[in-house]
Amino acid sequence: MDKELTLLSYDINQRTFRWTIQVQAKTYYGGGLRYSLDLDYPRIAKMLAKHKYQGYVSLEFEGNEDPATGIPESLAILQGAFRA
Repeated sequence: MDKELTLLSYDINQRTFRWTIQVQAKTYYGGGLRYSLDLDYPRIAKMLAKHKYQGYVSLEFEGNEDPATGIPESLAILQGAFRA
């Protein structure tokens, strides 16, 4: 995805965060099956915190890497981002 479009998407999506009731975080370790995105989860976590989001964050792993290693890596990224 074009970097400028990605930055614009963060700004547009942030406008809806006050109504967010569930977050599903996607990761693409080993490259995506259909496509890949480089999502800035620390940035997303800060935006959600700003809007006082207190719900769950679920992981959707869509990478080509073996799930036995890709899922723990993905969880570590998300835990680091949302605990900061």
